[in-house]
Amino acid sequence: MADRIKDAWDEVGDGFADLGRRLSEHYNKLGPDPSASMDEEKVREAIRLLTDQVDRAFTSLGDTLRDPSAKKGIDRVVKSFGRALATTFSEVGEEIRTRLKGGSEPPEAQGPAST
Repeated sequence: MADRIKDAWDEVGDGFADLGRRLSEHYNKLGPDPSASMDEEKVREAIRLLTDQVDRAFTSLGDTLRDPSAKKGIDRVVKSFGRALATTFSEVGEEIRTRLKGGSEPPEAQGPAST
């Protein structure tokens, strides 16, 4: 299971990195605009920097997913996330069953207890 997850995220990371490189290449092919104002040049530089940062982010994600010690952490997080989802759905399912059987609202929904 962990290998399928790693492969899926690797594919996502590679895809975004590739898109970022292609965006940068196409943008750079346009060359400088002689009529571009200083603000437009700043925007071009910001886009180039953003593309580089996206590429770095997904490269680091891929590197992290390939790191054996990180893989153990990822496995632990995935398992705890799965347990949290299972617990949540179990509780929600129990609440739905209770209400369908004519049970009352849960205590926290009833408001403060009167004394």
